[in-house]
Amino acid sequence: MKNVLLVLVIALVLIGGYYVLDYTDKTDEADVTDNGRVRGPEELPLSVGDTKNSGNLSITLNSIVSDNRCAVDVQCVQAGWVTANITVKTDTQITQDINSNDLTLEYDGYAISINEVLPAPRSTVVITPEEYVVTFLVAPL
Repeated sequence: MKNVLLVLVIALVLIGGYYVLDYTDKTDEADVTDNGRVRGPEELPLSVGDTKNSGNLSITLNSIVSDNRCAVDVQCVQAGWVTANITVKTDTQITQDINSNDLTLEYDGYAISINEVLPAPRSTVVITPEEYVVTFLVAPL
């Protein structure tokens, strides 16, 4: 009985090790952190004009195209959205608008979405482009 359990444990360890090695072999090096772990979703807060990297992808927030969010000091029928113009680079580059209501922008093996936009709008305050901080969520596909 002990021999059967020992054989089962050894078999499970070998099979588990094979699947771990098989998974890491298929992972793009740019999606692995310094300690060898697979990079998960990452938040990148950007001000207008800033560029940040996630793996081999870089995002630049070029401008806020429109801000149609409901002000925090009024009641609205819908929450609204923000449209931002971004440049995304890996080996190639695109520049396009992304909307906070969109689920994701898929580009060269990454999913990109707007996670948060600050500051929250107020009906009596005009937000200048320099005040915006847009947090993008970037995840390898």
